[in-house]
Amino acid sequence: MSLMQRRTILKQGIATLGVASLTPPSLLPADAPRGRSSTPKYLFVLEGNGLPQRQIHPQNVPFIPLGSRDRFQEFKLTDLPMALEPVGDYMNNMCIVQGITGSMCGGGHSNDHGTLGSFNARDGKLISGPTIDYLLGTQNKDRIFENVVLGINGPGRDVIFNVSAAGKNQPIATLCNPVAAYNRMFGALGNKSEVAKDSALIEYLRRDAERTQRRLGQKDWKLQKYSDAFATIDQRNQRIGWMKSIPIPDLTDKYRSQDHVEMLDAHFEMAAAALAGDLTDSATIAVGSGFEHFQIQMNSLEGVESPRHNLGHVNMKGTDPSVAHAGHHEAALVRKYVFQLIARTLANVDNLVVIYTSDAAEKHHSNCDEWPHVILGNHPNLKLDGRFLYYPENGTKGQRTLNAFHNTLLHAGGIEMESFGQIVKNVAKKAQVGTLPELLS
Repeated sequence: MSLMQRRTILKQGIATLGVASLTPPSLLPADAPRGRSSTPKYLFVLEGNGLPQRQIHPQNVPFIPLGSRDRFQEFKLTDLPMALEPVGDYMNNMCIVQGITGSMCGGGHSNDHGTLGSFNARDGKLISGPTIDYLLGTQNKDRIFENVVLGINGPGRDVIFNVSAAGKNQPIATLCNPVAAYNRMFGALGNKSEVAKDSALIEYLRRDAERTQRRLGQKDWKLQKYSDAFATIDQRNQRIGWMKSIPIPDLTDKYRSQDHVEMLDAHFEMAAAALAGDLTDSATIAVGSGFEHFQIQMNSLEGVESPRHNLGHVNMKGTDPSVAHAGHHEAALVRKYVFQLIARTLANVDNLVVIYTSDAAEKHHSNCDEWPHVILGNHPNLKLDGRFLYYPENGTKGQRTLNAFHNTLLHAGGIEMESFGQIVKNVAKKAQVGTLPELLS
């Protein structure tokens, strides 16, 4: 058997048994108590194809078009737009952030891993470092998963690599098949016989990789990574198998559905269970994120007829948020559905903060001149108190960037660094480093 064939078999084995990062989780004794944690948890929600500011613009906040934002301003939230109506109960635990720029990410149809990594991923081909969802998930070493990444995509692939990374050239899989994701996350829970079978298979594959290494007479780094990944999966499965039962979703028909609306519902349900059950402190849901993945269909929602790609071309006109291009209402209905799922997750997970944005920043063909975000939930170190924040535009005093925004979240999560991601020369360094004090409590 050739080296290429062995690598292929090892890849298939990893895909069958579960996708994990190469960082081994800490092992706990089988009878170790596992009380519910009070530490903050994070859910990142990335909608593909752009997020025009006006689709999440509160009716009580004056709309200031790009080109007229000459200073930092903040407003109290009192009247949410239709898309945010499902999270109305969390209005006083919310911040809508507008005006942060992301030129370090490049722009285009998608910023891929750069959306959460603050770097130019060049269509996902160049991963410069870890993404924020992974870093925040590594804080608590007792967790089984550093982070959980789920999503839907137009081509209908079971596994894609589009938004998350553990480090340089280390993309993390986005699990898109709900049944496969369910089995990988919860299948080993309390099922010690299945864990034993998987462990035996993993041991065989690891030994085969070691034999191949010896025959080569030198270390092949790809084979070594596969072998390390199997070890991580085995450790993870054993920990899950010995855990006391936690509430997990029922494997209903929606998990087997090919309808993107039902699939997304299932993914949110699994993310909530993993977060509430302390399997992880960080989850990411990619809603058609990535250039080749955003052509999803949400037309089983009442009032939505156009495919997501077409809705991405929706562009609002004039300065009045009520004046919209045809199709704006459909796009808002899709966002409203996503926020219904977010509201349900917030109701079922304690100490959760949700960060909602798009991987294409402000529009379908993004320049990353402005990058709208909605942050809501509870976090002891974040000032989520019902405000709309306007940051001034690029080149203006007080401008701030996406990497500074991400660094603020890291700082709030206990990860101290001067800067995060990629620092670019065409933006003042002071706009890119440090944190946003307006968001910190």
